[in-house]
Amino acid sequence: MALSRDSLVGLARSFLPDVGAAVRRFPLAAFIAIVFTALNLFDAKKALGLDSDAWMRLSFALGASFLWTFECALFAESRRWSNGLRFAAALSGIAAIAALHAVPIAFSFQPQLFLVTLAILVGLAPYLSVSSGQNASFWHFNHHLWLGAGIALFGAVLFSGGLSVIVETLELLFDVKFPNDTHENIWITGLGLIAPLNWLSLTSANFSEQVPEGEQEEFTSRAVAVIVKYILVPLLLVYTAILYAYAVKIGIDGAFPKGRVGPMVLGYGLLGTLTVLFAWPSRKVGGPLVTLFWRHWFWLTLGPVALLFLAASKRISQYGVTELRYLVVLAGLWLCAMALWFLVRRSARDIRIIPLTLCVLLLLASFGPWGAVGWSVRNQKSELVNLLEASGRMKDGQIILTPETGPLPHDKARRANSILLYLQRHNRLENLKSWFANVQDSPFAEGAAQYQITRKIARLIGVPKNLAPLRKPDLFYFAVQRPTLMPLTGFHELIGPVTIIGSKPNITLSAAGGRSMDVGIEKNIVTFRFLSGPELKFNIADTVRKATELRANRHSPDDTNDPRVPLKVPEQNGAGSVMLVVKMRGKVFETDLDLQLLKVWLLLKRN
Repeated sequence: MALSRDSLVGLARSFLPDVGAAVRRFPLAAFIAIVFTALNLFDAKKALGLDSDAWMRLSFALGASFLWTFECALFAESRRWSNGLRFAAALSGIAAIAALHAVPIAFSFQPQLFLVTLAILVGLAPYLSVSSGQNASFWHFNHHLWLGAGIALFGAVLFSGGLSVIVETLELLFDVKFPNDTHENIWITGLGLIAPLNWLSLTSANFSEQVPEGEQEEFTSRAVAVIVKYILVPLLLVYTAILYAYAVKIGIDGAFPKGRVGPMVLGYGLLGTLTVLFAWPSRKVGGPLVTLFWRHWFWLTLGPVALLFLAASKRISQYGVTELRYLVVLAGLWLCAMALWFLVRRSARDIRIIPLTLCVLLLLASFGPWGAVGWSVRNQKSELVNLLEASGRMKDGQIILTPETGPLPHDKARRANSILLYLQRHNRLENLKSWFANVQDSPFAEGAAQYQITRKIARLIGVPKNLAPLRKPDLFYFAVQRPTLMPLTGFHELIGPVTIIGSKPNITLSAAGGRSMDVGIEKNIVTFRFLSGPELKFNIADTVRKATELRANRHSPDDTNDPRVPLKVPEQNGAGSVMLVVKMRGKVFETDLDLQLLKVWLLLKRN
């Protein structure tokens, strides 16, 4: 039987989610997903001349805008807002998101925390009202929302993986050549466009449908109940017992908890909170362990939370506040608040309070002087001030340099070095600029890179040179993997290949015909000393720079448009001999070269 156009469309719709409906329902979110994918597919980072930091901020801003417009649409649907009001709220939020990401230092902004906050808010958006009795509909909507997200992600992975396999098969069986970035573009499309659009299409528009309390009949809800009853609750109760036993142990020993206890308790608390939410529909019929867990779990966390506070206080006293320690303490305070709320509300608990309070705390922690970054930077700077004042290197907010000022003691130098690196990572070295107003050779010279400022400050305050921080090294790699035609006119001898491994920079080689030579590398100079002949020196600094540029431009040795040919390095004394570099790999630390591999041929000039 022939298939008509309508029947083909109907068949396709029976297998695929209605993406068109999702675009009509969530136009701004769909548009942002398309823009994000297009920017990555067309390498906008390079086209716009953005550095890694700016590109990362743009990516986070687009992700946050996607989530914000998604939840604005859900909230507007639940409150029956007009399209105009809905778009006004969405665009106002996008403007605020753009401002936060454009000048994150001014707001002490932490984009990762902000993104997590918005992700939690998606499930809350249709239920942000003071009316009670929404537990069943809230649980049902979130169950389908996050199940849909998982299905959308799984589908995108299948799509991208399947296309990648097809591409590999065509190349293997039919010698079809695809561009080098084909696989990357497939996965960008799958994860950046197909997954978000499918998630939007799978999001329910019914905010009043409820999950039944008691035994679950629907397959996925029943699966959640089984996992809660037989896996999550027993494991969490056992883990709780282990943490209490550890608390007794350190109490007997009179010791502080280990530093890693904080993150462990943080993960334990978050998993337990998710389990409380998962357990809500079956809390009364899941058996005694589930009932015990639902009623008392937040109270059971108080012992582990005490361990968390002890471990965090010790680490903060030793190394100051960082974002992780800030979040660990914040999570402990939140778990204590939840325990108090569970005590006050023994019945008729509104489970929306759990993610809502977490969402509010994470939002407050994501920006401002009270946030994770602002508080941590201020604490680290204060600790550096105390260290310098105690060692006589600072007074009244100014660095003091005298001939008698020697290096800092080793432990103080390491701590000062650690703080400087922390401030450098967060682009907060400018906060120290006023300290050097009276220093003639200020570290904050115009055009100085962050790592240069860090190193100079470290040396001025007495950090030994071997501890002074270095910037992250530049990696370089170069290889020629195709035959190259090169005229040898004017040369009388070809020697090679000569391979030098970085761990053995000085070697002796014997070439055919009995000729021997010593090969050595010192800094940027490669030297060949013939036992019966000349000494040749080649400076590879420019060659390393060229290799670094090629790597930054993402050229691949297999790219047919790759302009690379063997790199010519002329002899330093101008006698005319040439070193041909066919392969090299290593790192550059400022001006220091760490050459790990060098493979060359020598073209000796006729005298």
